[in-house]
Parts: sequence; structure tokens; C-alpha cells
Amino acid sequence: MSSGSESSDEEYYQAPAPKVAPAGPGFKLGALPQAAGSSVLRKEDESLLGNDVVIVFSLPDGTTREEVFKMGQNVELLKLTLEKNMGIEYHRLELYLEGQLMADPLSLNDIPLVKPAEKNTVVVKVK
Repeated sequence: MSSGSESSDEEYYQAPAPKVAPAGPGFKLGALPQAAGSSVLRKEDESLLGNDVVIVFSLPDGTTREEVFKMGQNVELLKLTLEKNMGIEYHRLELYLEGQLMADPLSLNDIPLVKPAEKNTVVVKVK
């Protein structure tokens, strides 16, 4: 056996210090050029979301608002649309279709009462 002062087969490797990139103007997604096939991909993505479905929001003040969604989109998007366009806070919204609460994580495909060939009236309640 060797004494503690002698080196053994175990050598320690010290990695070189990482190089830091120089500061620049920053990365902007909007500044990237559109790829030639990006419009094809966008259309393909939309087709994966399914058919259009018309949702007529019946608002608490008695007015209605019509929006078009895709069957593959979820209830959360409906609520976010109301929040953005009507100024109603997301967490205060409850959506009902034919008296049934529409749960946030479900897509419109998951709700058998949603009919893509018809206008679907969704009652909006504010907590």
C-alpha cells in the first residue's frame, strides 16, 4: 500500500472554465424568418385540432357572443377567450352546456353534448 502523499490511479480532472457568450441584442422569436414549409405545418396543426365548432356564449348580462373554436381545443381556451375579450377573470368563470358544467381540462371533443354541425349555446356564470 502507498502512503497518503503518493498519487494513486485515481486522478482528478478539472474541466476548463465555461466560456461566456458576449452580450448581444437578445433573441427575438418574431425576428426569425418564416420557413418555407411553415404555412403547411400550420395547416396540418389546425387539421389535427379537428372541425370548427360555433360556440354562442350566453353572458350574465343577457347578451350573446359568438366565437369559432376547433373540436380539439379545450375548455380552458374558451375561458381565456372570454377573459381576453370580455375582461372577465378566468378563475371566476364557469361554463355550462345544456346544464352540464364544462370542466377545464376537457377538449370539446371530450364533451358529447358539443355538436360541431350546430351552434352550441354555452351559459357563462361568474362566481
